[in-house]
Amino acid sequence: MSNVVKTGAPVRVSASGVIRYGNCNLIGVIVNSTTSGTITLYDEVSATGTAFVAAIAPTAGTYVPIPASCAKGIYFALANTMNVTFFVAD
Repeated sequence: MSNVVKTGAPVRVSASGVIRYGNCNLIGVIVNSTTSGTITLYDEVSATGTAFVAAIAPTAGTYVPIPASCAKGIYFALANTMNVTFFVAD
């Protein structure tokens, strides 16, 4: 087994919205700052359907790997205050 480094384009967000449209791969997220913020992620272009990550609350200054393939896109729902950078690949 080899060590494969996964890379992706950074997408910085501080409000709920679409991170990427269409088929893509989420690699992870860095939390730049937060005030009790939570992240909920959907394989959609809106906050509909079942979340594949439901209300996690990572601390500021941490990287959270979230290896996920998404067919429709990635929608990020934010609760409270949070500034994060997602890493997404085609």
